[in-house]
Amino acid sequence: MFPQCRCSTSHKNLQNLLIPLREWKRFYKKSIHWTKYENRDFPRYRALTHFDDFYKNIYGEKLWRSLRLGLLCNNKYCAVVNNFSEPDAVKENLQNRGALNMRELLALVEEKREERSETAVKKVSSEEGSLERRMEEAIEASAKRDLISGTYSKYDYVNVLDEHYKDAKPPEKKDEPKETEEPKEYEGKLSLAEGIKDAHIDHRRIINIKDGLSTSTLYEFVPASKIKGIDRIMSETAQLEFYKQSVDFPINVEKQLSITFPEHLDIYSYEKCNVTSFPHPERGRTGVFDFYLLDGASILPVLALDLKPGDRLLDMCGAPGGKSMTAFQTLSLDELVCNDSFKSRVNRISRIVKEYLYNCPQKERFKISHRNGLNMTERDLYNKILVDVPCTNDRRSVNKDEGNWFETNRMQQRLRLPELQADLLTNALRLVAPGGTVVYSTCSLSPVQNDGVVQMALKNLWEENEYEFVVQDMTEAFRPAEVLYCFGENVGLKYGIVVLPHLTANFGPLYFSKIVKK
Repeated sequence: MFPQCRCSTSHKNLQNLLIPLREWKRFYKKSIHWTKYENRDFPRYRALTHFDDFYKNIYGEKLWRSLRLGLLCNNKYCAVVNNFSEPDAVKENLQNRGALNMRELLALVEEKREERSETAVKKVSSEEGSLERRMEEAIEASAKRDLISGTYSKYDYVNVLDEHYKDAKPPEKKDEPKETEEPKEYEGKLSLAEGIKDAHIDHRRIINIKDGLSTSTLYEFVPASKIKGIDRIMSETAQLEFYKQSVDFPINVEKQLSITFPEHLDIYSYEKCNVTSFPHPERGRTGVFDFYLLDGASILPVLALDLKPGDRLLDMCGAPGGKSMTAFQTLSLDELVCNDSFKSRVNRISRIVKEYLYNCPQKERFKISHRNGLNMTERDLYNKILVDVPCTNDRRSVNKDEGNWFETNRMQQRLRLPELQADLLTNALRLVAPGGTVVYSTCSLSPVQNDGVVQMALKNLWEENEYEFVVQDMTEAFRPAEVLYCFGENVGLKYGIVVLPHLTANFGPLYFSKIVKK
């Protein structure tokens, strides 16, 4: 017999060693039932519990149930056509799939609105004309009756009435209780003025103006570390109360009645109640992708910027780059700087630029920056600034555990978000050139992160007394977009617009506010 091969022996010995490992894997790696997952304290469950408690009080139980269902379902996307691919072929393909060109749709809705308003004006004018004719006929009929009856003129009627009632006595006045007379039920009790004289006043609770304190500073929307000490942080509900009571300075709000949809920006979306999804984009003959997919609400801050030829745009918190890519497709920017403070996010922006702007002639106008937005000091260099700040990102928070703001070790960072957001917006308002526009946006439904941050930033700059700012109320301007979006009305907003997630149009959530520097 031939001697046994050492290699085969060693192989058998290795298999024998792996048997306990396989047994351990089979015993310990059993599938976990879904009920055990439900009992675990995942960040997305903590986020949902927090929203159930906080947003129910803000939006009401009925509306919050609808918003909650929308957040837990898949969001709706729109397709931004890449002008550096084959735009005509791409638009034809999307139209064949049943998608609607948003620019053409909004123009059609606006035209219908104007026709209805003109019809209403004509109807009102015709009703006014018929009313005038009826009044003239009534006057003529009255004049004819006077001529026929003709015994008295209108002055004679007055004289006759005076002769008839000259001997009449005026009606007797009933006895009314005197104003100073107190009701019987309060007899023997002290008045408020007498009670105050004997009241004990706690002088410790009186604010001394010499110390630099006032009631407005106590109710100012500032981080809790400045009010209650460094070791304690305010809850979001407490921040909301401070924000509500801190309006003690003038904020100019002007209405903007219309928006200008850029001529070269083609965005396709499906109508309400249509949950059809777009296919994954493909590379064309130019080597770049045909279109860019992003949440349909994310294009509204770009439209609010009102981009025109020659503009210089800074996207202060640009990652992942969808809004910057949409703005660049307008083909009207002299320069676009897409900035972010995290290196990993900057790498993602670079990858998107390579996939969508590879070898295009305007690529040099798209610049990528890796800086902290709080440290930027280039004043008057940009006339348009987009501040899409880090926020709780409500949709992601209730669906994903990775990178969730409701992780236990990120609680302090999450509660300090309004402070960071207000600082970023304040710096952007300082940097923008006079006459320029700043658009602030979040992916949150929280009024503290939305209107509260806008209010705090404007108050900081009002105290500096250097520039004047005007908030543009764009409710009427985006009224035609109601055919695609569900906007929040009567939800307590004063400085911006919020897109609410809904099953019929599951975009957002997204809040944006437009501020112009005078």
